Amino acid sequence: MAMGLSIREKLSGEIFRFLNRDFVDAVMSACALIAYADKKVRISERYQIDKIISNDPTLTQFDPEAAGDRLDDALEDLKANGEVGKARLQAKVAKLRGHPKRTRTLLRAAYLIITADGEIAEAEEIEFVNLCVLLDQDATKVWQELKRQG
Repeated sequence: MAMGLSIREKLSGEIFRFLNRDFVDAVMSACALIAYADKKVRISERYQIDKIISNDPTLTQFDPEAAGDRLDDALEDLKANGEVGKARLQAKVAKLRGHPKRTRTLLRAAYLIITADGEIAEAEEIEFVNLCVLLDQDATKVWQELKRQG
């Protein structure tokens, strides 16, 4: 990718290359885990997720409604099943372990959701660290890089 692209532009390009069921399931699971980390999904978070899956021109290759449905299912699993639902979503995320480019894309999406409302809740930061652990990534290093790219 050319130097100077925003994180959103980089995310757009990468999502296009990685559109497949496991990847979309992992990204929607991560989005749900981040958005629901503080036990509520803010409008700004949902808007950011919807923007990632619906308004991004590269996602027209994948049915945005289906991605939204996967997100809704993931959020419902968290709300209805607590830690059991969380474990299921984490397992979907963990499938990307060992796939550096896909991992990077997933963590970019998570970062955009966390920063969507201008407030970074401690629960969201903890969930970001948990995602990094699942994906064998250094959370501090990843966060600093994403913040720098912002």
